[in-house]
Amino acid sequence: MLLLNFILFLIVTFLLLYPIGNLLLTLTKFDLSSKQKTLASIPIGVVSFILINYVFAYLQLPFIALLIFGLIICYGFFYKREIFKVDFHDFDKLSLIIIILGTIAFTSLTFYSSLITKTGTNFIGVNHVDGFVHLALMKSEAKGIPAQLPSLNGNILRGYHYFYDFFGSRFILFFNLTAEDLQFRFLPIFMGLFYGLSIYLFLDEKNVIVKRLALFFVYFGQGFTFLWFFFSKTPNLFYTADIPQSIQLIQDPSVVLSLSIFFIAFFLLTKIKNIKQAILIGCALGILAEIKVYAGIIGILVVCSYCFIKFILEKKNLFYYIFTLFITALITAITFLPNNLGTVKLIFAPFLIYNQFISQTPFEFIKWQLLLQVYTQYHNIPRIIQLYLEAFLLFWVEALGLRVLVLLGIFKIFTKNFWRDDIKLILSFSIFFSILIPSLFIQNVSVFDILQFTWVSLVFFGILAAFVFNYLLSKLNRIFKIILIILIIICSIPGLLNVEDGIFINPSNMYFTSSDLKVIQTIKDNTSPYGFLVDIPHGDIENKTFFDRTDLILERGPLVSGLTGRNTYYEKAILKYGFLQPIYSKRKGDLTELANDLLNCNNNAIENKLKQIGSFDVTSYEYFNCANNNPYILKLAKGNNLFYYKFKTIE
Repeated sequence: MLLLNFILFLIVTFLLLYPIGNLLLTLTKFDLSSKQKTLASIPIGVVSFILINYVFAYLQLPFIALLIFGLIICYGFFYKREIFKVDFHDFDKLSLIIIILGTIAFTSLTFYSSLITKTGTNFIGVNHVDGFVHLALMKSEAKGIPAQLPSLNGNILRGYHYFYDFFGSRFILFFNLTAEDLQFRFLPIFMGLFYGLSIYLFLDEKNVIVKRLALFFVYFGQGFTFLWFFFSKTPNLFYTADIPQSIQLIQDPSVVLSLSIFFIAFFLLTKIKNIKQAILIGCALGILAEIKVYAGIIGILVVCSYCFIKFILEKKNLFYYIFTLFITALITAITFLPNNLGTVKLIFAPFLIYNQFISQTPFEFIKWQLLLQVYTQYHNIPRIIQLYLEAFLLFWVEALGLRVLVLLGIFKIFTKNFWRDDIKLILSFSIFFSILIPSLFIQNVSVFDILQFTWVSLVFFGILAAFVFNYLLSKLNRIFKIILIILIIICSIPGLLNVEDGIFINPSNMYFTSSDLKVIQTIKDNTSPYGFLVDIPHGDIENKTFFDRTDLILERGPLVSGLTGRNTYYEKAILKYGFLQPIYSKRKGDLTELANDLLNCNNNAIENKLKQIGSFDVTSYEYFNCANNNPYILKLAKGNNLFYYKFKTIE
């Protein structure tokens, strides 16, 4: 069944995305080779698919979008079959091998999560946290737009970029594919290929060595984190610093999707010749913020900088650049602002992330914090600057690993040729802004969130580093070339092993037995997809004697809404917003009272509380004894870790 569903996914993905992408590139008259058009068609198809579905989803006519794509397929089949033409002529075979290996590596981190066996199912590593968020959002958005906050029923999802989940939700709605297969298997494979092919096209040059090196770094590049193992026996430093390396990006798939579109949009921008092209590029850049806001902000800043520099140097295409910026701003305003305006703010806090970074245990021997206190007390500004400069360099050297050698080419910024090289110009601006913003600001949500700018910066560094390593290889003889290549591979192995160890050898799992899965199915069979559940959350209730569980890893993932596809009254989740705090507090208090009533078997109080809440479907992670022979429970399902009670009114 899994294989058949995957074949269905491949077929519908190609038919829905490729023809419209190819058709739009043809109609806008981009000067592309057949191979370039092949590589650009899927990304442009993704942009078109998201925007068209977004419009009709808001109009509550989602299947009209599917009809439009069906008409395009029919038009191509009967009148313009060239829009189905695929050309991979002269595609570098080693680059393709790296893309395939990178896709396999990506998928290995997620593939086994949610696979059902005779004994149950596992959610491995971060998949039981972030993964549940995406499952919940996909299932929620398949039911309708505007998107709901699954873990806080009745509230619109705000302050979150949800187009990745919206993209996946269409395959649930149109083709009845499961969110679990999409999130953990089908989309990682699709995006792993999509990501590599987009970067291959972005590096539109004949030097295949640069392409190969860039692809290796964007899939397998690692920092120098492993070196700390030899000094402090703390091999997971960058897990605590929250900077995922290249292979880990698939665990936040919205990053991979946004970067893929980012590279295609800028590849097309370098070839802009007319207003139709400006509209298409603006649409691609405009949806980035609602796929991943960090990539979107960088994209907007880079396109402004790039267009300004290109006009200054070449004195042409001003109108097309301005119109591209206008369309980018318009699409961003339409898609991003309605759900996000006023929810998340940047707070000026220069170099706070470096202070947080160097305050970690492995750096205690440096005594950085102590020195900072001393220099601050005596107002020794030069020494304070020196300390922060040390923290800054240590942060980025360790994060980048061998990619830090990109600094060898920094002086080329002062040459005329550099400013005329589109690729290097775009990458340099991307790196500059992705370092500048987190260095100066934090988000009002947490310090962690601003670090996501650095996630995307490592990809830009990896591509730009490919040029530096290509230059080094060109200056070395055969023996030293081999040594350098081996060094690149060796420096990547410890980090890759560390990641795979966290998935396969010493994983942080959440396991559900077959009885738990039966509970989930019972919930689906006895509740409406448009209703909601009252979930007694783990670890948030003050009654610790009852709610402390050591056998479950219920961190922050919206478990019940993610697995059942039903919204919950209140559920512990990643997506927490200050502006919803009064609602959180109120609902958390309601559940505390309900939990105590369930413990005391106070049926009248239970009925009144559930009436007030508006649902008689309750889930918990412990079994309430009052459920035994209780005449006011219509349905009871017991698992190892999950329990479901369907109450009826006493009257």
